[in-house]
Amino acid sequence: MKAEVKTLKKEKVQLMAELHQHKKTAAEQKRKIESLEVIIRSTEEENNFLRKFNEIFGDENDKLLKENESLKKEVAKYKRFRIPQVSKI
Repeated sequence: MKAEVKTLKKEKVQLMAELHQHKKTAAEQKRKIESLEVIIRSTEEENNFLRKFNEIFGDENDKLLKENESLKKEVAKYKRFRIPQVSKI
């Protein structure tokens, strides 16, 4: 009987140690998850910021491309006309 009690006590100590280790591991994992969630939120905010900039600069780029094409046409139109050179007397 005493041997069984001793064995049970030993098992109890081992199980308590194992439970403590699992709780410690779970707490560490929870902290890591929370840290990763903060990083994810920060990255999402940064991505949203960059998307807005891309929209703004994309629209501006489109406007500049249209203006550039318009100016190219205008320059081509004026290149057709040659201004006669005035010779020196």
